[in-house]
Amino acid sequence: MKILFITTMDLQIHTFHERIIHQLKEQGHTVDAVTNGYYTDTNHNYTNPDLDHKYTVPFSRNPLKPDNIKARNTIRKLIQENQYDIISCHSPVAGFFGRMAARGLDVRVLYTAHGFHFWKGAPAVNTVVFKNMERLAAHWTDTIMTINPEDYEAASRFRYKKGGGPVLIPGVGVDVHHIKSLKCGKGIIRQELGLPEDAFVMYSVGEMIKRKNHIFVLNSLREEFHRDPKLHYVIAGFGKLEPELKKFVSENGLENQVHILGFRKDARRLMYGMDLFLFPSYQEGLPVAVMEAMSAGLPCIVSDIRGSHDLILNGENGFVYPVDDTEKFLEAFRRLRSDAELRDRFSRKVLEDAEQYSVESVEPQILALYRK
Repeated sequence: MKILFITTMDLQIHTFHERIIHQLKEQGHTVDAVTNGYYTDTNHNYTNPDLDHKYTVPFSRNPLKPDNIKARNTIRKLIQENQYDIISCHSPVAGFFGRMAARGLDVRVLYTAHGFHFWKGAPAVNTVVFKNMERLAAHWTDTIMTINPEDYEAASRFRYKKGGGPVLIPGVGVDVHHIKSLKCGKGIIRQELGLPEDAFVMYSVGEMIKRKNHIFVLNSLREEFHRDPKLHYVIAGFGKLEPELKKFVSENGLENQVHILGFRKDARRLMYGMDLFLFPSYQEGLPVAVMEAMSAGLPCIVSDIRGSHDLILNGENGFVYPVDDTEKFLEAFRRLRSDAELRDRFSRKVLEDAEQYSVESVEPQILALYRK
């Protein structure tokens, strides 16, 4: 078969799709990809030996940008010229215009909803714009793969191509065994990062954008940092809000306790130097960062949002707090800061729970969609 992956950014292929692409290549399929060519803010040269061809189109995350129509026209031409058997669409905007490009053509259309942009509690504009986009695009779709129960319920109400419909698969698969293979002594990581061996270190991984809500943690823990010099917070990621976060750190005298690392290829390995994982995001599908933290045995505190509260069950394998609720967040933080036995219990439980999201469990379910 000939398969075309369509997603907004190269970074999304690197983060979510490399293993599936490799498996498809191993099975003898031709696999191409089309993105806007953007990897990170410092590296625009993403390559993948498993891709036969990689095309660049001017995708924008803003669905109203006319560049997306140009991208749609280019993709339609690619589908016609290369006679793909399947297009595999990802991310809301690229997924919409990619499916629009395939409208009426003899190609099977798969779409992975990594998190609908009209989640419960979303701004009204999201519901109006993105829900209607998804509802319309479903008419051009054979299968929507959803990764959490809320999205599956929403997708079940759409109308599809004849014989089409949604499926529920728990994420894109996390390489649990690889993450475990990275394990090393906590002291080694701390020495590399210049952290005191006796510090209590919290960790977050994620793009530095408003949706990830890193500033909430900094605001909530500001006084805790000043009271407890052994408290440290490490953030791995890049994004347009990095200068703002660094300014907050500087203005509040937290340079010695808050460590903003930027983009790190070894972000998974760094988990083994940490005591606690924090995920304060406003919106997710089924967050890979949390699943990876679970795979490393890190106790987690997450915001009460779709996806996160499907992974972390409050009081069972971590703590969940209402979005932007500083009081509830601090209550959870203080319990885990002071109770090593509770941290150990949560650590054992997340390690156990992570197995259901492993590549061994999930990838066969995804690959079956391409054979269907």
